[in-house]
Amino acid sequence: MRGLISFELRKIIRKRSTILIIITALIISLTSIFFGAMTETSYITETEKIKGFQAIENERNRQGQLSGYLNEDYIKQINIEAAQKNPEYWGVLPVIGVQEDRLPNIISDLNSGNLDGIYDNILKGPATDKARPVGTSSQVDQLLNMYEQVQVPFYFDFYDGWERMSSSFSIFLALVVSAIIVISLSPVFSDEYSQKTDAIILTTKYGKNKVIVAKLISSFIFTLAVYLFFATVNFILHAAIYGLDGGNANIQLHSWYYQSPYNFTFIKLNLFSMGLSLIGLVFMAAITLFISSKAKNPFITVILSAAVLYIPKIDVSEISYTAHILLGLFPINMMNAAEHFELGVFYNLFGFSVVQPIMMIFIAVIISILLTALTYKSFKNHQI
Repeated sequence: MRGLISFELRKIIRKRSTILIIITALIISLTSIFFGAMTETSYITETEKIKGFQAIENERNRQGQLSGYLNEDYIKQINIEAAQKNPEYWGVLPVIGVQEDRLPNIISDLNSGNLDGIYDNILKGPATDKARPVGTSSQVDQLLNMYEQVQVPFYFDFYDGWERMSSSFSIFLALVVSAIIVISLSPVFSDEYSQKTDAIILTTKYGKNKVIVAKLISSFIFTLAVYLFFATVNFILHAAIYGLDGGNANIQLHSWYYQSPYNFTFIKLNLFSMGLSLIGLVFMAAITLFISSKAKNPFITVILSAAVLYIPKIDVSEISYTAHILLGLFPINMMNAAEHFELGVFYNLFGFSVVQPIMMIFIAVIISILLTALTYKSFKNHQI
């Protein structure tokens, strides 16, 4: 069996299209991280700023000197320094506001049964055309419990490396690495149809069992290997450019997560984001393999798989909130994992309110197992 898996894995890796798309993706990864770092800015005075690696180092040193828990003594000292118009302390003030005002106000609103206040604030007003939950009593209670678990006082530190690591990799995985999986796995079954080798495979001793299993296992091994490779590249580059300071800082320090109900540090955010992204990528691999077992040639598989991958990224929130959160369960939105910890979004599962990341994992695992079984059956029962 090992020999069959190794053979099928080599078939995937040695294809010219696989090699080219991986090299292209690597170039995109290196370029985006490097140029992202070059656009970083830091103010020395109110009007004078620096850019690039020098700006990163300046912010790392400045914020590192201010690291610590935002307790009463810390806040008092920061307010004194900020009152003297010292720009070094301005970045801490919004975080203090979130800790002292925003979170307590959210908890107060939820205690009164009001969910709209959270979303009206983030959307800068009562924008009724935007996505928002209905806010059942069960969801409000669950959300209240999540906010009450957020650890205070916050821990402040330079967290840019960890934040960039999670946000940029989530986007890169959703848009680029997923394309590698679609292009590389599309020929696994459909190539056998187009080259008329399916007749040979299905009439051999192991053609209707072990060969199919080997194709499936090798495809998932390839998916995991590609994920680990680009995750490693992402980690090493961000660690080298930004450092690994601030891993224990609360995610509420960042403007995207300032009203997040998740009691996460940036290290925890990265771990959850990477885990959710991997499950989404495996989900997309299962979909591609199923389509490959049905399509007559790899080109059709690529087109159909790409449609399943990218179409759910269309924003339909202005049309229907229900459609919006349903599309959120598709692989591309799962892979863009870091954005799902901004707010508390819930799904109804058999009468229970389930938070979005858990619902994503549940759906992805169930459908991936089902599709894998159907893929096996489809190729095995293929009429030659």
